Amino acid sequence: MKNPTERVSFEKKVVVDGNTKRIGVYIPETHVLIEQAGKGLTACLKVLFC
Repeated sequence: MKNPTERVSFEKKVVVDGNTKRIGVYIPETHVLIEQAGKGLTACLKVLFC
């Protein structure tokens, strides 16, 4: 893939229950959300499909 950083959104703002949150990475073409798992699991990523 050419220019991958131009094809994804980093720190995308979303509104959840009236509060603004940020998603780590969003890939619009595939509707994939990637969010880092917390609490010391820095090497682990959660991948959520919308």
